[in-house]
Amino acid sequence: MRDLVVFSSIGFLVFGTLAAYAEPTAVIVAWDGGKPSVVQRLIEQGRLPTLQALMGQGSYTFQAQTILPSKTLPSFTSMLTGVSPQRHGVLWNDYDPGRGWVPVPTVFEVLKRAQPSARTAMVFSKKKLRHLVRPGTLDAVEEVDEDALQVAEVAVRLIQSLRPHLLFVHLRDPDRAGHLHGWGDDARGQPPSAQFVEALQRCDRALGVIVEALRQNDLWEATLLIVTADHGGRGYHHGSSDPQDMRIPWIAAGGLAAPAGVLTRTIHTMDTAATALAALGQRPPLDWDGQPVWEALRIELGDESWVKGTMGPGLLGKVPNPRLEPRRRECPR
Repeated sequence: MRDLVVFSSIGFLVFGTLAAYAEPTAVIVAWDGGKPSVVQRLIEQGRLPTLQALMGQGSYTFQAQTILPSKTLPSFTSMLTGVSPQRHGVLWNDYDPGRGWVPVPTVFEVLKRAQPSARTAMVFSKKKLRHLVRPGTLDAVEEVDEDALQVAEVAVRLIQSLRPHLLFVHLRDPDRAGHLHGWGDDARGQPPSAQFVEALQRCDRALGVIVEALRQNDLWEATLLIVTADHGGRGYHHGSSDPQDMRIPWIAAGGLAAPAGVLTRTIHTMDTAATALAALGQRPPLDWDGQPVWEALRIELGDESWVKGTMGPGLLGKVPNPRLEPRRRECPR
């Protein structure tokens, strides 16, 4: 699979007063295997300060639902395509070049079709996510065979150089620790392993690095940041319909996020892509299973034409046009 890196100018919409003159940005940060019951307990103990601060400013739930099978590649495919496994057909969970790319459009592709000049990027740390890199849909792709802090450093460089309108960042640390050392088992009263807890704390520090970069580059007030996961886990495994596998955290923060606190309706992983598009002023496809989580957004639509899909591209602004080559990174330890 080859990745093309091209972009030019960007059209943008003005959202409310917080981001009155800024191009909107959507950032999805996924903690692979981020079991929400453990995340919630650590927040209550003050051990995930970045996530705790974001929750205080935005909207969140620890009862969001992933798909079945609750496995990495099928789940991320649903998260980034807005449709269920029955629709996208990705039921395998390993990198298999012979299968090619996922067979349905991703959120990056939908955004590019609606706004060809939009800048899109992915940073991930598992080879299997290459299946989501459909040709011509991403301006930058970075595969980082390292831990969350190293992935965050690469994401920060992209934020500084590319200033993507849609950025996906994947942190593999919790999943790796869960498989090797255990997620714990709430039903059996088994606590998570120390290594799993450490992995979540490392993700929290990495998240803080990304948030700080958005602030330093004057993007935060025009950003929707979604922090979520692909699945949970119990014992040393995941993939079943057990609630410990199926529940995921879902936190929305940034200037485009509403300070709604706890979200009471059920959120599905397919809603993530739809919500990101809504924050960018784009209507999600009508045939998607996912729907925007409007309660989590602070957006002034102005009229009903957006909902009907008739609103124009908005204001146009010129941006630089560098060319970034996609590459696989093995960062120095």
